[in-house]
Amino acid sequence: MQLGLAVWLVTFAPMLANPVVVQARLETDAIPCATLALSAALLPVVVLLCLLIVLLLLLFAFVAFAHERRYQALLERLRVTPPGSPTAKSLNGISTSTRYHE
Repeated sequence: MQLGLAVWLVTFAPMLANPVVVQARLETDAIPCATLALSAALLPVVVLLCLLIVLLLLLFAFVAFAHERRYQALLERLRVTPPGSPTAKSLNGISTSTRYHE
C-alpha cells in the first residue's frame, strides 16, 4: 500500500515526493510564489506533527513494556511447574510440581 502511494506521488504529484524535481523547479523559477509561501508556512507544522507522532510512538512503547513487565511478574508469581519437568521435586512421595511457587 505504501509502495503504491509512493509510486502515485512520484507519478502524479512529483513536487510532494521527489526532491530532485523540486530542486530543478526552484533553479528554473518554475514554482509560483504562493506555492513557496505555503510550503514555507506548512513545513514547521509538518515537522512538529512528525515529531509528535514519534514521541507518541515512544510513549506507547514504554507503556507496552511496563505492562509486559507487570504481566511477566504476574505469570512468574502464578507459575506452576509442569509434571515431569526436570525442576519438579518430590517431597515425601508427593509431587510439588502442581503447587504454586511464591
